[in-house]
Amino acid sequence: MRTTAWAIGGLLLGGCFTDAGGTAGSASMNGSSEGSSSSGTSVAPTEATATVTGSSTDATSVAPTGTTTGDTSAEDGSASSSTTGGGEGAACDPWAPKCAEGLKCAAYASDGGDAWDATKCTQVTGNDTPGASCLVEESATSGIDSCVPGAMCWDVSPDMTGTCYSLCTGTPEAPICPPGSTCFETNEGAVNVCVIDCDPLGDDCPTGHVCIPDAKLQFICLPPGGDLPVGSQCEFTNACAPGLVCESSTLMPSTCPDTKLGCCLQYCNTDKADCPDPLTCEPFFAEGTAPPELEKLGLCAEQP
Repeated sequence: MRTTAWAIGGLLLGGCFTDAGGTAGSASMNGSSEGSSSSGTSVAPTEATATVTGSSTDATSVAPTGTTTGDTSAEDGSASSSTTGGGEGAACDPWAPKCAEGLKCAAYASDGGDAWDATKCTQVTGNDTPGASCLVEESATSGIDSCVPGAMCWDVSPDMTGTCYSLCTGTPEAPICPPGSTCFETNEGAVNVCVIDCDPLGDDCPTGHVCIPDAKLQFICLPPGGDLPVGSQCEFTNACAPGLVCESSTLMPSTCPDTKLGCCLQYCNTDKADCPDPLTCEPFFAEGTAPPELEKLGLCAEQP
């Protein structure tokens, strides 16, 4: 087994990136929002963060991650629009939201830009539930959308439509999501949404989405940030075509010589040797560290 297998995990844990929520803006590997145009959700290959911009996928293709009505108490960390609290525009805690009647706690861009960086109480303007199509007002990062309390409009396209995703409940230390989903925490806590779990060796993400690891090395379905083929240099974890992931370029030095960027690599099964010649299937995890269901997960790489 190559020692670089764990370095892949280290890359995931080594930094953070910003979820550019608007109709323009991509995230760099060092966490800055570059403001360039984007055709999809850009996620840096370091820590879990997503961009909801310009996805070409059908917003209705995302399976519901759970229904949140917003009428539960704030003590258990769930969203509530009926708890007496701050007025419109007041800062709020997404894990224990306290907003006045008719308001909900929502992520927004405090500078009016393309990246969510704070949360505030906003008007409840619709009744779209998780899994349903939704609309945003003013901009993708305004915090004003048609989702019910306890959900946010994410994966927003240039036409201002997206999909309602359930917000995580519980606490930052012990987040709770419906079965089959994982809490995707990003933008320094401004965005905490439940996204569908996936098997990187299976084809179980919604159409057009990609299966990538987050900072905790859990595999989740995210909107694509690109459609780069295998062996392409990449900046973002989800910049590659489905079935691929942007990971360490040291595994494919002949086609990805720039070690400051990642490389689009193909998932493989270490038992099946299912990589095209002359590539070999190198374990994704260091020996003894893989979850039982992912012990056979690897990446097609050039031989050392």
